[in-house]
Amino acid sequence: MFCPNCGTQLTDGARFCAKCGAQISATAQPANQNYGTMPQNMQQNAMQNQYASPQPANQQMPVARPSKKRMGIIIGAIAGAVVVVALVVIMSFGGNSFKGTTWYSVSNDGEEDIVSFIDDENASITVNSQLLDTTVSGTYKVDGNKVTLSYSVLGTSENWVLTKTTTDGKSTLTTPEGDLLYQDEATAKAAASASGGIAS
Repeated sequence: MFCPNCGTQLTDGARFCAKCGAQISATAQPANQNYGTMPQNMQQNAMQNQYASPQPANQQMPVARPSKKRMGIIIGAIAGAVVVVALVVIMSFGGNSFKGTTWYSVSNDGEEDIVSFIDDENASITVNSQLLDTTVSGTYKVDGNKVTLSYSVLGTSENWVLTKTTTDGKSTLTTPEGDLLYQDEATAKAAASASGGIAS
């Protein structure tokens, strides 16, 4: 039943309201009876108090977090990208781009110079002409776009510094005398023919 003064729900048989202290008559309705005889505002308060569901304070929506597997994939992708960039930088600035390549210089009198970079440190120089046909072996070191060939001719040590230049995707080696070596023999012969002398 409910207090006729404030509408507070009371235990059956209560003689006084525990909230406002009003005396409860014997004719007050028990809690399970109709609210029709109560004032309208008291009915609403009583029904809200009886049936309202408690709501937790400051309820927040759960935040979705990536799974460990997904985090592993993301970290792996980032690491892979870093490795690729590092390899590109090394190949562009510090890598050995000469290993396994052969370069040609041809003059219009038929003399041909061939430089072959065999592996990471060994090279050979071949000279083919009417007066000389020989091949000497030596070593080389790379420093950026420069390569220094070290070899011996008739007991005399020689160093030959070549500078690599790349234009429109095509590379050449320039000797200290200004002559050019090409990676394609046909290109070297065409350059010699066009210049009327040593391919330069």
